[in-house]
Amino acid sequence: MKINNTITLAKPYYKKKNTKTNPKENINFKGRIFSEKNLSKIGNTAIYTSATSQIMQICSGIQEPVWSVINGLVSGLGLGAHGLSYVVKQGEKLKLNPNIVFQESENLEQAANFAKQNFKIDYFNIDNLDTANWINKGLTKLSNAFKGHTYMAKRIELVDFPKEYKCPNKITGAQYIFASDTVRFNKSVYKDIDKIINRTIDATPSDLLFTPLSSKRDDKLTEMIIKYKTNPNSLSFAQKTSLFSALRRKLEVFAEIGKKEEITNNILKQLKNSKTKVTDPFSCTSYNEYDYLFHEYGHMFDFKEQSLYQGIKARRRNPKIFETEKQNIILPQLARSSFLEFNAEIFSGKMNGDKYIEPIENLFKKMNHIKMPD
Repeated sequence: MKINNTITLAKPYYKKKNTKTNPKENINFKGRIFSEKNLSKIGNTAIYTSATSQIMQICSGIQEPVWSVINGLVSGLGLGAHGLSYVVKQGEKLKLNPNIVFQESENLEQAANFAKQNFKIDYFNIDNLDTANWINKGLTKLSNAFKGHTYMAKRIELVDFPKEYKCPNKITGAQYIFASDTVRFNKSVYKDIDKIINRTIDATPSDLLFTPLSSKRDDKLTEMIIKYKTNPNSLSFAQKTSLFSALRRKLEVFAEIGKKEEITNNILKQLKNSKTKVTDPFSCTSYNEYDYLFHEYGHMFDFKEQSLYQGIKARRRNPKIFETEKQNIILPQLARSSFLEFNAEIFSGKMNGDKYIEPIENLFKKMNHIKMPD
């Protein structure tokens, strides 16, 4: 079967390779917004309790005095503030400069001021200048894509995650915490990134390593692989993390292609008949320098773009729909793991300029209320 009409893969190619995975290589650089346990608690809590009212006060972002006024007014109608929280969106879009000009900071203080002035971030705790500039450049790209009418986290941190987030088969590299509206990045990943990349590259046959799956003209994955192999120190930490993330997704998609030839052939037929300019038919395989930044903001948009009622409704209906429809498309493991991770992954890809086949686009629209820029 042909991929992008550039290379032919023999049917049993994947079976010839050693498919045993070292547990230490199962590393996920994407975060999570909240645990299943906490989600079920929210979903099963009676809406008209004082606890839920307090949670909604925090999540809505409305300050205490304003909330008190609204609570008093709405209570007169017999609804109560918690009832209002149940139906209004859990976040409010900011109106930022529609065309922010990114300026690389020369020190951490400048980087923090840039974030606060341009993105209204209250707390910017980053002690690595490369990472601070990477975050600000990525947020500039995101804000400008939405013409300044966008959500932003109130807090951004680079910290060592607790030990429970690091185990032999998983490293959480980033996380969005909805209660405090915080995006956190895992500082401890710095220590392991080169080992992880080298282990992945060494375990991958070169014909797969350099086989294109994305048709994007500006996909830099091959360029970044060569650059890293030539001089690892020429890549920033953010570039290294994004390189590993793209490599991992690409190998996972190859595994799916090998197992699901019928679906692969169907995708190729869709491409021939597609009127849209699909760049990433197998989803999230192109290099995305702001991948895990956009992924966490995807979780944030997903949360803030809906009301509590819509969120609970989604938790009840989406898993069944997602489990059924994902069987007919090819996805990397993280995007396949849940509809929440699917939403965040596709959001990240779209922010990277990727366009997908119709089944993926339609599923994304079903799974969330995110309004992407035109």
